[in-house]
Amino acid sequence: MPFLLSAIMVMIGLYVRLRLEETPVFARAVARGQKVRAPLATVFRTSRRPLILGTFVMVGTYTLFSLMTTWILSYATGATDAGLLGWKYSDFLVLQLVSVLFFAAGGAGLGPAGRPLRATVQCSV
Repeated sequence: MPFLLSAIMVMIGLYVRLRLEETPVFARAVARGQKVRAPLATVFRTSRRPLILGTFVMVGTYTLFSLMTTWILSYATGATDAGLLGWKYSDFLVLQLVSVLFFAAGGAGLGPAGRPLRATVQCSV
């Protein structure tokens, strides 16, 4: 079954990719026959500090997410005689889904005017 779902996802991805249009700048460069290079070297040469800062911000974010997810899962579903919560795994997954949807609803489609509401929703958890 997972392979069937994977095949369906590949077909959806292929459909989306074939429907996307290139940017006008890239399309003109290809039409002129210009060699279009990836600007990776330029990024490293001109934007080293933001690149390093962004890398460490994301490493910190993903590390914190992984640690907290593992910890809360162990704490919530652990045995009560060990001082843990002892919730059923399915109940805990529902709780996680509700919290994710709560955060998503707090930031969905509000634009700049919704900043105070987003802050209130996110801080209320």
